Amino acid sequence: MVAFMRIWYSIANRSLRKSSLVGSRRVLLLCFSAVFAQNMSVVAYAPILAILKSELLLSYTEAGMVASAYFIGYAIGQIPWGLLADRYGGKRIVAAGLLGAGASTGLFAFSASGGIAVILRFICGLLAAGIFVPSIRIVSDWFPQSKRGVALGTLGVGSSLATLVVGFTMPLLTANLGWRLAIQVFAAVSVADAGILWVLLRDHPSRRLEKAKLDECSFAPQPIRDRGFWILGYVQFVRYGFHNALVAWIPLFLGEAFGMSLLLAGAAISWIFMITMISDPLGGLISDKVGRAPVMSVSLFVLAVLVSGIALNRNPTLIWILLAGIGWFVEFYRGPLFAAVPDRYGIERTGSVSATHNTFAAAGAFVVPLLYGWLRDLSGAFWFGWLAIAGLLLSAAVFVVVLPKTASHRQYDPESGCRLASP
Repeated sequence: MVAFMRIWYSIANRSLRKSSLVGSRRVLLLCFSAVFAQNMSVVAYAPILAILKSELLLSYTEAGMVASAYFIGYAIGQIPWGLLADRYGGKRIVAAGLLGAGASTGLFAFSASGGIAVILRFICGLLAAGIFVPSIRIVSDWFPQSKRGVALGTLGVGSSLATLVVGFTMPLLTANLGWRLAIQVFAAVSVADAGILWVLLRDHPSRRLEKAKLDECSFAPQPIRDRGFWILGYVQFVRYGFHNALVAWIPLFLGEAFGMSLLLAGAAISWIFMITMISDPLGGLISDKVGRAPVMSVSLFVLAVLVSGIALNRNPTLIWILLAGIGWFVEFYRGPLFAAVPDRYGIERTGSVSATHNTFAAAGAFVVPLLYGWLRDLSGAFWFGWLAIAGLLLSAAVFVVVLPKTASHRQYDPESGCRLASP
């Protein structure tokens, strides 16, 4: 793990060190910590899903609801939090969202039934929606377009690192403390980090100017009239849906299909996201050089092939190779995907547009794991669900191929800083 962290730091530092913004690294580090803490709340339940299923007497579909309820709240909260970030800046929103997410995660430890668990996961998602998109807005403010892909890719490493840490530590903490107390440990980290962010995080000094631009610019027609807006939204739906299907179902899948222990199955999630800690910023770096769309389309196509392999494979050795390939590509295109928003629509619209796209992502995070559980109940086998996910990934790759290079309905006015309708 230390070796992976050193490689990641070398890639990110080499790419970001030329930034002329003095406070940019500190801001990135603080937003990184927020994303890290948020995603511990997201995935803390996953290594113990089998225990929850047994203790709370849940079916596969009901277990999928526990996995997905977070993302209903997350979807509802996206656009309001994004609009607030554009209007008032991200610092206070990120800190408050992280505090709420940590508190609701701590309460989840007291769940006595599946219904209570679902409600608390919903509340957690509603509050956590104020963390990631405002962090994207803050980081996009602090880095120029030529560095934005690797900066946002580095920010995304926070979620991978959280998944890695939870995958290793949650089974151990559960074995020694029980799952309820183990959940509270992760909740305490989020609450503490919220206090740190409130004191140290800063919005970019130009945020007031951007707010003035937002007030004075003409934004008709809206980005929703751009075909690329909907393509990027669908890719977000597939990306985060697949991500959370992995987190929710891989441990249970490996346990039942290959007879792996809870500890080993949890380590598989860590194996995947240990690799993403290198590939995530590297994908952003490459997209800064060759463009966003090529990185996205190739990644999605390769993932479709690898997931099809998961569906058809019966070899316990080969499964680790397939998971390694998935680990490399599952977040390789995340930085380019988020960086495409300020590239196309301008910094002044990053919060609201990214929030709308993240609503698509949250919908995918709800639908895809639930679909997988339903298909498992319906068919009595895991392979059907994996092939359905492979089809989603392939369709997203095809859509990216036809993605317009620029927003077709806009021009950028460099003097006013506004995105204006094309004549």
